[in-house]
Amino acid sequence: MSKCTTGKFNEMLLRLKQTYADLNEAQSSLIQSEKMASLGTLSAGLAHEINNPIAGIKNCMRRIVDNPDNLKQNIVYLEMMEEAVLKIEKVISNLLNFTRKPKIEIAEVRIKDIIENVLMLSVFQLEKSRITLIKKYDDPIPFIMASANNIEQVILNLLLNSIDAVNEKQEISSDFAGEICFRLSCNKQFVVFEISDNGIGISEDKLSAIFDPFFTFKKIRQGTGLGLSVCYNIIQQHQGKIAANLNPTGGMKFTVSLPIK
Repeated sequence: MSKCTTGKFNEMLLRLKQTYADLNEAQSSLIQSEKMASLGTLSAGLAHEINNPIAGIKNCMRRIVDNPDNLKQNIVYLEMMEEAVLKIEKVISNLLNFTRKPKIEIAEVRIKDIIENVLMLSVFQLEKSRITLIKKYDDPIPFIMASANNIEQVILNLLLNSIDAVNEKQEISSDFAGEICFRLSCNKQFVVFEISDNGIGISEDKLSAIFDPFFTFKKIRQGTGLGLSVCYNIIQQHQGKIAANLNPTGGMKFTVSLPIK
């Protein structure tokens, strides 16, 4: 190969590397944007989760000021205040971890812990929408190698979709009893996470397009239409699988399979 040809080939390789780096950066920015959109949905609930313990702390402080010499009572109030502060600290810590723009750092994680973190961020939305949460976890569940922050975003996106689907059905029937079910199991190769709801669902002819960018069928909180597309890409990066199906009794079921460590 001549020096001229070698130079052109090396130049082409450099351009390809730069293009690949640019694509990765664009995808990272897209994931972060979608994460911030999810955070907007959670904001009212997070404020509620922080304001409640603050109100409790204020109440305890008033009681201590009113009766400062009652040592036994004040010890109880101080313990209650400490518990409230720890709750606020946990909410803030989870929020900061979620909003941080991470590098894709693969580590040994428990998917059950990730699910529970998401549920803690979403408890207000579930209560506000009068949704019964059902959890069915096999035990034990093996570790997976994953980016905890990105898998957390996948689970949160799927949960918010299910909440929206139930809310749409409640607009048709105000006394409708919503249910969302989390299942966690494993086989020889994968840890399998399922989230199913009894919400509005979609027509079968739209099912094949559900992971396409900008596809949305929501009437409530339409967003960007990128949520499920981002989920699909994240799971692909983890050498996993994600599938959507219609429930025979109505609603949707999403199944995520991630390789066991």
